[in-house]
Amino acid sequence: MSRWPHVVALALVVATSAVQADPLFDRGEALAALAADLVDAENAGDAAAAVDLFAPDDDIAYYEGANEHIGRDAALAALTARLAGLPKGSLVATAPRILVEAATGWIVVEWEWGGDAGRHITRARRDGGVWSLDALDFDGGSADAPIGAFDASTAADAIDGPVRMMEKAAAAFAEGDQGAIESLIVKQQDDFIFISDDGVRWEGTDGILIAVAAAAFGQVPEGISREAMTLFVGAGLGRAIAFQEIDGTRVSLQLERRDGWRIVKASLSAPLDVLPVSPAGGVITTWANLRRATR
Repeated sequence: MSRWPHVVALALVVATSAVQADPLFDRGEALAALAADLVDAENAGDAAAAVDLFAPDDDIAYYEGANEHIGRDAALAALTARLAGLPKGSLVATAPRILVEAATGWIVVEWEWGGDAGRHITRARRDGGVWSLDALDFDGGSADAPIGAFDASTAADAIDGPVRMMEKAAAAFAEGDQGAIESLIVKQQDDFIFISDDGVRWEGTDGILIAVAAAAFGQVPEGISREAMTLFVGAGLGRAIAFQEIDGTRVSLQLERRDGWRIVKASLSAPLDVLPVSPAGGVITTWANLRRATR
């Protein structure tokens, strides 16, 4: 695994009669920043700094194994004890995988540390425009079964599908595997879009041919990996964007759930900042509902 950049920028907009900023952008960016701050605090052995990322009320919760620690004092004591047994400065974490809802976010970060491995599952809430954590499962067991009152299974399931597609795509593009790339692209090939490293937009089968050629002839920046790719998933939207910054270049993949998760756009230059709008306007309605839910 490798550490991921602390500054995450992903502009998502919805194409309507006038382009509007996607409300998921600020949410995803804020959640990614929280994840980075949590990893930094833990890696420094600073449990107090980690707990400061939680909401100011005393309903926060920390989970470790099957144990539930409710309240700031209990969470701080338990996390302090856990970090004390781990070597400072040697935490290795993936980029975050984030499920973004209207006023709730779920962050999954896989980690290796001191010979152990697991995955943080963190829940955050938005209050008065400010995001803060309210629950942390250090080892990730809540993805399989509830720990006390904390059940992350639904969120984990929503993230896992896009993660698996992202992993396959990262490996295929890194290896220049033509067959693998073609197998991951949306079956409705006319829908596929590829933006080459010189910013040219290619559509349909032309896009597939150019994407495959770019991977085969080394135009994909070296270092693309599933560990370093950040993933934003729009809850209930059937869409996700995975991206990685490599030497100032952003590699981006837009995924959609059709017959399973598939790649519908890939870019080696311009950020994928426009989400398609269905003919029925379903996506516009969804974004509008998200905006209303947080006013």
